[in-house]
Amino acid sequence: MIFPLRVFPTRTQGVFIAATNDAFWRTMCTALARQDWLDDKRFATNEGRVANRAILEPMIEAHFREHTAQQLLDKLIPAGMACAAAYKVSDVMANPHTKARGAVIEVDYPGIGLVKSAANPIKLSDAAVEVRRKSPGVGEHTAEIMHQVGYSDAEIAALRDAKAVGLP
Repeated sequence: MIFPLRVFPTRTQGVFIAATNDAFWRTMCTALARQDWLDDKRFATNEGRVANRAILEPMIEAHFREHTAQQLLDKLIPAGMACAAAYKVSDVMANPHTKARGAVIEVDYPGIGLVKSAANPIKLSDAAVEVRRKSPGVGEHTAEIMHQVGYSDAEIAALRDAKAVGLP
């Protein structure tokens, strides 16, 4: 429905492009000095870019693969383009900024040990957001919830025996 709106590989790492409207398309083309894309009537509107995606997409991919992510971002970001470097989860988890922001927490799971997880991204100066408990296991709260909505122990057991609900 919108194009381009995805991660494009470069020589170093992916770059996410969000040309979510015609103005962003013009911004991207201008920043990358791709007047040929701007001049091509097939790509002038989002509708045209979507209809001609099979033609345009390989063109963008080829251009991006000729550059590093940083080379592209150094042109796109100052121009006001909606874009960002795309990182692997492992890179984000190990990033010093991520650690400094307290964006990664470790939760002790019985039988598994410490598991790294994303912390709540909301940071308030006067009200700390804390993790009060670990994420539930599959079916961990099924019986409790079923009781709350009126199921009896016998009904829950029958559904469990029929493999209609998952219970630990």
